[in-house]
Amino acid sequence: MENAKTKANVHVVQVSITHAVTGEKKSVLTNYYGKYFFEDLEPGIYAVQTYHGNYYDTLLLNVAVLADSATKMKIKIRAREVPVVVVNVSLHPPDNLYEITYDDEGPDLPFYSGTWWTEENISTAGYDLLAFQHLLVNPGKVKRLEISIPPHGKIPPEIAQFTQLERLRISFYGSPVLTDELWKLSRLKKLNIHSDMPLTVPPGIKELQQLEELIFSCKELQPLPDEFAQLKSIRILSLNSCGLTAVPPPIAGLTRLRWLSMNGNKLKTVPAFLTGLTELRSLGLSYNELPEIPAEISRLIKLEELYLENNRLITLPPEIGQLTSLRQLTLEKNQLTVLPESFGKLEKLTSLQLEQNRLRELPASVGQMTALTFIFASGNNLASLPREVGMLTQLTEVDLKNNKITVLPVEIGNWRKLEQLTLSGNRLITLPASVGQLDSLTRLFLLGNPLRQLPAEITGLKKLECLELEKLGLLQLPDTTWNFINKFGYIISGVPDSIAGKPVSYYLKHPDIDPFSKKFVQGKLSFTGDSVTKIVLNKISQANRDVLPFYFFIMHTCMQEDHSPGRDPDFIFYAYHQLREAAAHFVLTRPCTFCAAIKSKEYAEFYDLWRSFITCSMGAYTENADQQIKAGYARLKKNCGSKYAEEYEELIREIFCSGKG
Repeated sequence: MENAKTKANVHVVQVSITHAVTGEKKSVLTNYYGKYFFEDLEPGIYAVQTYHGNYYDTLLLNVAVLADSATKMKIKIRAREVPVVVVNVSLHPPDNLYEITYDDEGPDLPFYSGTWWTEENISTAGYDLLAFQHLLVNPGKVKRLEISIPPHGKIPPEIAQFTQLERLRISFYGSPVLTDELWKLSRLKKLNIHSDMPLTVPPGIKELQQLEELIFSCKELQPLPDEFAQLKSIRILSLNSCGLTAVPPPIAGLTRLRWLSMNGNKLKTVPAFLTGLTELRSLGLSYNELPEIPAEISRLIKLEELYLENNRLITLPPEIGQLTSLRQLTLEKNQLTVLPESFGKLEKLTSLQLEQNRLRELPASVGQMTALTFIFASGNNLASLPREVGMLTQLTEVDLKNNKITVLPVEIGNWRKLEQLTLSGNRLITLPASVGQLDSLTRLFLLGNPLRQLPAEITGLKKLECLELEKLGLLQLPDTTWNFINKFGYIISGVPDSIAGKPVSYYLKHPDIDPFSKKFVQGKLSFTGDSVTKIVLNKISQANRDVLPFYFFIMHTCMQEDHSPGRDPDFIFYAYHQLREAAAHFVLTRPCTFCAAIKSKEYAEFYDLWRSFITCSMGAYTENADQQIKAGYARLKKNCGSKYAEEYEELIREIFCSGKG
């Protein structure tokens, strides 16, 4: 097909396209009645860029005339590289265009969609972009529209011509003004208004009788007009972060409402009329200032989701147990001290979130909530669990960290589907033997408990992938239990015949070497326990030259184990961090000893390993670090001159992440 000739009064703009697969670029200067023509354009996905001065112009090409009408075309829109003043997507796509994708606008937009960026008085650029005449070839086909209004801008009056519009999103970057043209969009089903400034909703909104979903997000929502209650078709209403101090009364008239979210406001009460919305399936009241929930909430018998986190709740009404359709309940970050016994009637609940309250116990009736798969109750004052929790056989994750639990009921052995159990930060002395029955358990966290022993049955956890035993007070365990724990800690992979030219037996009999380190080298102990780690780390900083090779061997073994292929980087033991600090401390306090050893033939191969291991072990560069660096240099100069100055400078910079000279 021949290129059409440009008429004298037609706007001319340079257009370039890039094929998304081949990378081939084409450009043209011809504009004929809003259509751009390219020679030899193959069907495919194209990134379209058009330029006019310092801004983008129309981004959608009419490519229908260039491709077989039976071939579906896909256009990918990009808007970047130069300041965007206006983006007008053609509302008259070719017959064979089936998808428009925007890089920065979330998911793919549906067929026949458009996006405008409008700015007041843009006609000074030589092109009246507010007229929209070139976009309104067939406005009746437009189903969805997204508009961004810049400061001092306004909604184009031509918007009323999109009579078939069903979805509309307007983002105001200045003072929002909802004009009468909006209320003429009688087929509108979804309306989303966003602004960072106060928003006033006019009475004319009552004309949107087919509206099903309404989202307001603004700094402060002014009182809604009484006419708002006439929107009988609304099913979804979101008033999140709108600065509300009270629930707007007109909401009481939305009797078909199924989803209501008022999170992130300043609500202090739940009015009785709200509980009259008996069709509600989801109610969001999180991040408000609610001290209580009214007993009338029991009227919401169809409610499946209730979000109440981050309020000021002290108690819950017993009537909450009548919400028997509930599947999701969030109560974290409140001030609850007790749960009503009626709580157990929530038999369909699958997730229970109670984190960061003041609960002293869980009611025995919790055992009736047999659909539960998740319990999150960290950060409370729980001292024990009721035996009835053993009836919760569908649990897959339980988080009870940072409580005051001293003992667990044997009934937890019934949690056969449990995959993760978090008990860190409690007061457990031991675990029940029934823990060995948790056939599905893959992760067990026991950080910060004063454990004295572990049941031998723990070795039966065949699927266990992570066992966290940091900061423990473990004393003596059977060899079988230690061998099981050693899979998850630092354990020597092979006992050597000699260390630094001396047989291992020499060190194992040496009185200056602690028994824990000897067991480690024999493969009988890991660095899992805090007491073990601290003893070894203290010894290496004081060890004489006769036994220092033995402790070097331990350090090098742990360094290499940390970089071994099977270690999970997401669950590095606390001992690892202590080892790093000990290594760095050794370099700082015994520079000559370290440099002499690490530069020797026997240890030279570990030099790069030490460098990697101690990197940033003392944190970012600070004045205190500067003082330690100077002190280290002083010790080096005093004890061994400048022999190792270059190596030491390199290492000491690694320790403090310092680039200073």
